[in-house]
Amino acid sequence: MENKNNLEEIEKFQDEYMEKYGDEPISQFEGLSANQMTYLVEDFFDENSPIKIYKEISQEVLDTIPLLQLVKYYLNLIVSEGGSLKLTAAGYIPPKQVKEIYETGFIVDPYVESGEIKINKELDSMVVELVKLLSFICKITVEEKGKIIITDLGKELLKNERDLLEVILKGYTKEFNWSYFDLCGENQDFQSHVGYIVYLLKKFGRKKLPMNLYTKKFITAFPAAFEDFISVENENISLEEKEKDFEFVMYLRAFERFLGYFNLVDVSLKGNNVIMITKSNIFDSVIEFTK
Repeated sequence: MENKNNLEEIEKFQDEYMEKYGDEPISQFEGLSANQMTYLVEDFFDENSPIKIYKEISQEVLDTIPLLQLVKYYLNLIVSEGGSLKLTAAGYIPPKQVKEIYETGFIVDPYVESGEIKINKELDSMVVELVKLLSFICKITVEEKGKIIITDLGKELLKNERDLLEVILKGYTKEFNWSYFDLCGENQDFQSHVGYIVYLLKKFGRKKLPMNLYTKKFITAFPAAFEDFISVENENISLEEKEKDFEFVMYLRAFERFLGYFNLVDVSLKGNNVIMITKSNIFDSVIEFTK
């Protein structure tokens, strides 16, 4: 009975503390409060989150978001086939349609562009495979009897690109496994804390700053993410090597792919291959910050 009372007292103290101090800005979180960070990490699409996407986004802006336009093209391709796309006997998108989807050029694969890989089938293109998987995840397509079929939700979202953007953003950040297309291990903290990365870009992205600034600020906010990070190369690497690996995976998954696929970041190189980061010219038309 005493233990139960003690537990209740502790919980009461925690609730009172958060009520009193939960909205106080914290320097470790770059000015966000504990409450804001909670919403940001748990679901940065939540109405209480300080970061969300605007309710109204112009068509001009939507037209510049690569993954959105690629998904839209894919859905329209299925519609043009009568609402369903017949798969190969092995369950893949036929080569003809694979090439059509990739050749839109909305997102390119460096291995394909360099000539190392020639597209002959679905698995030759990470881009096409991503669109197929993401559409299943978002429930805008389903697979039935050897065909990919556009769902009623998919048809409705084709009429409202802003809502389609929100659906694929949620699918990409919350359900699609970011480790799927690389050999960098699970290391899920970049994905689970992506809302904070978006916040950092919102706050610091006006100036061209090195990638390691974002890495350091991420580690400051989430030191356990760095402690738990497992390098694929070698678990017994030096601290300096671990920091480089951590930054590489964070850049690849969060900046090059996620933010790049949604045209929210601009990346350039300076000097001895130093990666420089700025927010894109549409970032502030898509991402809203509320205090």
